[in-house]
Amino acid sequence: GALTKDGPGPCRLFSHLDLARLLAHEQVMNQFAFWVLFVASSLQVEALAFGVSPASVPAIGGTQVSTASPNESFAIVGDAGEWNENTRLVRDSVKRAGISRLVMPGDNLYNPFSTYDAEWKPWKNAGFLFEAVAIGNHNGGADAEAQYFGMPGLSYSQKVGSRIRFIVLDSNSKKNVAEQAQWFEEELKSAQETFVFPIFHHPSLTLTRFHEWTEREKFHKAIRPLILKYRSRITAVLVGHDHLAALYSMDGIPLILSGATHEIRDAERRNETQQGLRLTTQWVFDERPYWVKLAPSSSDRPQEMVAEFVRSNDDARACTVVLKTGQPAQPQANCGAN
Repeated sequence: GALTKDGPGPCRLFSHLDLARLLAHEQVMNQFAFWVLFVASSLQVEALAFGVSPASVPAIGGTQVSTASPNESFAIVGDAGEWNENTRLVRDSVKRAGISRLVMPGDNLYNPFSTYDAEWKPWKNAGFLFEAVAIGNHNGGADAEAQYFGMPGLSYSQKVGSRIRFIVLDSNSKKNVAEQAQWFEEELKSAQETFVFPIFHHPSLTLTRFHEWTEREKFHKAIRPLILKYRSRITAVLVGHDHLAALYSMDGIPLILSGATHEIRDAERRNETQQGLRLTTQWVFDERPYWVKLAPSSSDRPQEMVAEFVRSNDDARACTVVLKTGQPAQPQANCGAN
């Protein structure tokens, strides 16, 4: 007989998540049930039902103009899609810094049985705004993510006055890479802002033992050459995915990793050549929750942006970095001989 029936209509196929729920509900906690639940949660398998419609959110969403002041500061908070004690520490630290606008390089919902509001309402209730949001491999579906965070598309530009542009890319998609690459190149060509920050979830090179860049090989083979070609227009690349906080140089291009939010992993340093590019670790965190403050420098230094890696439990500025578009990052004395 059929496993389930939705009213008088025809029987529907079970999704992986449906099956996991059924097995858990019936308390059939044998090895098979455990692995079905694990796979469904980890991969966030959506459905095996007939008639599943594709996402309606545009793949390329054009340009969105921010209401932020060009002199306003931002908090880069990645891999934050689960509300727990670490996430609370990060949120409270950002709040104490007087920052309300978040730049989010992906993985914005981990638990497939939860909702965006359940995980992000503590942020919204504290007055936070979602300035620039990239989708990661952990998400609740493209439409739901775009609607909740106010994303005009999965790839889009967010302009802040005439001085700052965030270019958001969807590194999770394997279907529209060529379209994204063409659009990304046009965005870089036309960018007139003083500061330009590409944002996407999966790092361009392998930064830790947990993730290889080849997880999104097609994306990186299309996007990485454009980053190199237009390096003179790029201030820094912002990524997540690895649950660390660190500063890297990718052949002289600043790469800021902000993923030490809901989960903390062991610090790693990579100083090696990958894909013909020199990868250097310039600073790495001390295995505590971190976020990154991004703010314009003083008025007498209009060509400088400052990134500060902030330890959440005590608000310590563990590493301050001066950024100038088209130039290598300049770690300051507090970064140490990392």
